[in-house]
Amino acid sequence: MLVTVNHSRRRLAALSAPWILSAFVVGPASPAGGAPAAGPQGTIAFASARSGNSEIYSVRADGSHLGQLTRNRASDTDPIFSRDGRQILFTRAKSQLWLMNANGSGQGRLASSGYHAAWSPDSRRIAYQSDSYEGPLAVVGADGGGRIVVPGMNSRPSWSPDGRLIAFLRGAGDGLDLMVVGRDGRGLRRIRRDIARAFGWSPRGEITFAGASGLDVVGPDGRGARRLIRGVVTELAWSPDGRRLAFIDRAGRLRVASAAGRGARDITPKGARWLNSPAWSPDGRWLALRGQTSGAIYDDLLVIAGDGSSSRPLTTRIPYPWGSKNGPPSWRPRGATPARLGAAPVAPLPSETVSASRFQAAGPGTIEELAADGGRVAFIVEYDGSASVEAWEPGRARVVRLERPCGEFCDVIAGLNGVALAGTRVAWLSTHEGNDIETNVSTATLDRPTPVLLDNESALGGLGPEASAPVGHGGLLTFSVSDRCDADCPPGRGTGDVVGATIWRFGGATLCGSGAPGTPGGGRVCTAVAHADRELRVLAADAERIAARTDDGVRLLTATGKVLRDFTVEATAAALSGKRIALRTPDAIEVCDTGSGQLTVRLPVLKAVRLADLEGDLLVTTAGRTVTLQRLSDGQTTTIRAGGTARAQLEPPGLFVAGGRSVTFTPMRDVLRLLGG
Repeated sequence: MLVTVNHSRRRLAALSAPWILSAFVVGPASPAGGAPAAGPQGTIAFASARSGNSEIYSVRADGSHLGQLTRNRASDTDPIFSRDGRQILFTRAKSQLWLMNANGSGQGRLASSGYHAAWSPDSRRIAYQSDSYEGPLAVVGADGGGRIVVPGMNSRPSWSPDGRLIAFLRGAGDGLDLMVVGRDGRGLRRIRRDIARAFGWSPRGEITFAGASGLDVVGPDGRGARRLIRGVVTELAWSPDGRRLAFIDRAGRLRVASAAGRGARDITPKGARWLNSPAWSPDGRWLALRGQTSGAIYDDLLVIAGDGSSSRPLTTRIPYPWGSKNGPPSWRPRGATPARLGAAPVAPLPSETVSASRFQAAGPGTIEELAADGGRVAFIVEYDGSASVEAWEPGRARVVRLERPCGEFCDVIAGLNGVALAGTRVAWLSTHEGNDIETNVSTATLDRPTPVLLDNESALGGLGPEASAPVGHGGLLTFSVSDRCDADCPPGRGTGDVVGATIWRFGGATLCGSGAPGTPGGGRVCTAVAHADRELRVLAADAERIAARTDDGVRLLTATGKVLRDFTVEATAAALSGKRIALRTPDAIEVCDTGSGQLTVRLPVLKAVRLADLEGDLLVTTAGRTVTLQRLSDGQTTTIRAGGTARAQLEPPGLFVAGGRSVTFTPMRDVLRLLGG
């Protein structure tokens, strides 16, 4: 009987063929009575995005009889079996509460908005909070009738074992009140003040909650409070017979203790970590829960014997992109069902498709950044908040993965927001946001794809040194580090203003970034190109030159730091090609001669238009899902539609266009044909 309602918000991932079962710890399992336990029995429901959209599935606890219960375009999550095992309550489209029969039939909406729902013991009524954080508590019949509302800032309801009372939390923030109300909405009373969280009822009718320094229980009348477990407990599940409790401790370890809290044992399987969402089997011999196994990015569903003697994964990760989401397990209360619940599932999405003309990301991955050099391209693929760095060579029809997504275990808010390609070397910027904002520049090559940290900058509250997104081309890889003033700013400069900036290029014997020359932590592979006591941020580069934004405009330098020319225009983006430089000014794209500095072409454009690239006299811009190519010599234009937000790079071999989940390559001869010559 699972009583915790504290679902994790971590990003989790899923499975390839969940009907294939492989043990990673094997041994006899014994129930509390000491007799050897048979293999896990019963049926488990869970949500998974294995086919690209989150749907509800069921699977036998031995890994067989996988069934798909929902099939639609909306996201279905958080299935919960009724106490009689005949129905499943689940969430559709993030907030709607729906009901269906255990086999997936008879689907219907119960509430347009509902969270942390709980079944009554007789399977006739459902309690839920009507707001995503705190709102009125609602109690409604499984047929949708007899709605009762308890006003206030309420959350996380839980039914007493006899179905007469509902415990819930009231308030907002860290200090919450533990409340109890009758099933008819009457007899509201406060049981405890200022608690951290509640874990519902024990089978003997006491309410379990997190006290000041451990797990406590108290009677529904507020009496008989006592300590069960010392230390932080994050999740809890009572065995069906009430003789044991399973809990997750602060370290993410699974422990099992007696109902009195004694004899707690760590039964975390070897190689597993960060277990969560425990649920007991109906016979009390096994636990189903989510956990990350060695080498995984996201969670699998695991089944673990109650005495820790045996464990096995129910789900196995698909090869790429690192799995898809698994939701918390719900064990069907009435034991095993020989028939499959739901229809046979659709096949999971295949691995990415790669050819000489197209790269297609698997699963929900979308292309967010793009950088090309010659016949190859590098890009960032985002997977629901996590991201990877990839490089694709159409001529060889191969993809190299240089940075794996951090999955659910990103310890801070992190993101990849800049990628560069110089020959076969890729570099990217990752930003980690906490009390400090860390900006890291990493690099790897297609032949040696293990990332190496070039530079790590830390700015407290956004003030201090910050690395920019790297840029590169033709073997030149460069980035800048800017220092924002915090205190004791120079005259004329205030807090947050840039008071120093250095452009760095890959190659050399100096520590990269603000750690140079003697602070450890960077790679000894950089050369300082230029420094200024003001803004100097890299915008573009080719094999020999760097274009950087300054306080007064754009400065063109050689790779050794010699100033070639200053352009007194305000620009947010630039592209270099031969004797031309294209600049994105506030209301136009201006093309100038790099030798004379003269403006040769001015193209007024809307604010939504982005400067993407310049190759010879071919200018590439993007806006929304559209890529526009324009030949500067005669003004001839053509447009290409992308499958999502468009990004484009043009190289002598051809045009790379990214949009949505795919990147396409069009040879230059076909690009010229589109332009009429």
